Formats: sequence, C-alpha cells, structure tokens
Amino acid sequence: MLDLRVKLITSKLLGKIDLGSASRYITTLVHAHIPGPMDAWREFPVPVRDVLFDIFTRRFAFTRPEDLPRARIVWESTAQTNLRKSMWEARDKAMKTTGNRDPMAWLDYGPVWLRRVLGSYSGN
Repeated sequence: MLDLRVKLITSKLLGKIDLGSASRYITTLVHAHIPGPMDAWREFPVPVRDVLFDIFTRRFAFTRPEDLPRARIVWESTAQTNLRKSMWEARDKAMKTTGNRDPMAWLDYGPVWLRRVLGSYSGN
C-alpha cells in the first residue's frame, strides 16, 4: 500500500524516485538523528522530523511544490514503518545473540546506531 502511494506521488514528477533508495535514505537519516531512547516514531520531536524531511527533500527534490504535502505524508509513514522494523530486528538479533529475553541484557548487543544512543544516556 505504501509503495502505491509513493508511486502515485512520483508518477507526477518529471523524474522518478528510486523507492528502495529513498526508503534506505530515510532509514539512514532516522538512525543518524535519533534524539534518544524511544519506543516509537511518534516520540520523535516534530522539529527533528521537520529537519529530517528537509534533508530528505534536498536529496530527493520535488519539482512541484504541491507535491510536498503528500510527499511528507508518505515520508512520515515510511520513517515510522522503517523505525519500527529496525527496532524489531534489533530486538530479535539481541535476543538471539544473548539467549536472554531481558531487555537489560541486550544493551551491548544492539546495532551501532542504537548503542550510540543508549550509551549516551546510560553514562557511558
């Protein structure tokens, strides 16, 4: 469903956006700018979301200003979905690596982007 919405937006543009590349870039932006420990996309402060969308639109330029509101909706949905998937993957990998279901045992086994965030809040 999400891909269909992105295709609807991009089909009206002069150039096409590679959906896989755009989705990976969104994930990279979210991982690089995660403001601290959080459980969901809705916990990202709106000003951070605004800056990340602005960075995204500098790389994936939209030629018509009227496409931006719909692009923002799809961008938000993609960021939310990708963060949720990243968090699930990190949890599953840490659980398998440690053999422990206790989240406190996973702190040293998360992906680099998550360890950086957790380390800065745990006094490391």
